[in-house]
Amino acid sequence: MRRVAIVLVLLATEVGVFAQNTQDAGLVPLSEALQARYATSVPKDFLIDPQGLLRGGEGRQRLEFLRYHSSDSLIDLYVLIFKGEQMLFNSAGLSDHLLEQRGKAKPAVMIHYFMGRPDRAQLHLSAELMGTVPQSEQDRALENAFKRAKSGVSPMDELEKFMVQTSIGIYRMERVLTEGTASSTPLVIADSEKAGEQEQEQEREQERRIFIKTLTAQWSSHGLKVILGGLLFVSLWLLRRRHLRRASFTFPDGEARERLGASHAAGVGAIISFAKSSPPPAAQLEKLNMH
Repeated sequence: MRRVAIVLVLLATEVGVFAQNTQDAGLVPLSEALQARYATSVPKDFLIDPQGLLRGGEGRQRLEFLRYHSSDSLIDLYVLIFKGEQMLFNSAGLSDHLLEQRGKAKPAVMIHYFMGRPDRAQLHLSAELMGTVPQSEQDRALENAFKRAKSGVSPMDELEKFMVQTSIGIYRMERVLTEGTASSTPLVIADSEKAGEQEQEQEREQERRIFIKTLTAQWSSHGLKVILGGLLFVSLWLLRRRHLRRASFTFPDGEARERLGASHAAGVGAIISFAKSSPPPAAQLEKLNMH
């Protein structure tokens, strides 16, 4: 019953808007059952992907990036992953529902991202940000993220670039949040050259921080495997070296064939000794010069 109630709440949108959206060529409405899976996915983490569109290391890298962003920002970033042709019944209602499930968490930005279609991405803000961040800043963050994603060479690369640019846009929202007042004017006055240069420098600094976060996330994903592999190789090499140093060699006592009634040829004899214990005996054997 609870799931049915949630679905009914999410379906409570204007019929006219939905009918208009369904006219978009190539878009497929998200089924009620699938939308319910998103609605019941309590956002304990920052990446929500009930359909499993991000597989293996792809999802882990994106999740690590979102975690690093949260540790370094006043505003959390959540990303919901959909197929490029899918269409939600009520995207705003879904975001509001998921943001409410977080309880007393930090202010948050929630992105509905459609794989392969970054132009269809949607940005939703939590209640703490809705009354503070002007619509112009929201539109600017979404537009810049889309422009950045267009340079991607694959759907996964587009998603990575979109998330990085969105994180940079959230930095501007942090400034508004710390000021504590809503404004319909841009954060930086357009005709102020000094302010514009300062903003560009701040955004470049944020890009450097995001780049370091991305490298750290990739290292945390693959670095542990490299370290463990190296330790295993060194351990095996040391064990083999230790085994060779302690190796002992035993020669069998064989009976020699008698020659003319004697156990050895007349006038021939030799004393064999080995000075070192680690090299093989064959390497220390000196051949006798027979005259």
